[in-house]
Amino acid sequence: MKQFLVAGVLAAAMAIVPAVAQEQGQDQKQDQQQQRREQFQQRMAEYKDRLKLAPEQEERLTGLIKDQMQKARDIRAKYQEQANPDRRAMMQEMRGLQEDLDGKVAEFLSKDQMIEWNKIREENQQRMRDNMRRRKQQ
Repeated sequence: MKQFLVAGVLAAAMAIVPAVAQEQGQDQKQDQQQQRREQFQQRMAEYKDRLKLAPEQEERLTGLIKDQMQKARDIRAKYQEQANPDRRAMMQEMRGLQEDLDGKVAEFLSKDQMIEWNKIREENQQRMRDNMRRRKQQ
């Protein structure tokens, strides 16, 4: 009788564990999405402030950056699906994406705004390099 009781408890526990793990995975995904939204809002606030964007410039830039972010996610997903991803090819695609964005932004930003845009871009690239170095050291 005890064996049946223990087996029943174990079976119930094993049925619950995957559901709890799935729920935790969903919570993590939602947290990551929320974190990305907040980072995007902070990034746009920085652009608006530093570039002194007019409302129509802000609207155009927001659309372009959202589009770029989706394309970047698609590129990362494409390479993550590969057994042996080619990091150089991925980085080359990402660079092309950035160059495309720079060209489109240059169409509606003033000369002074472009100078500041390039400063922001350099700062972001340096931040990424620093983060990569930190990860390699861990």
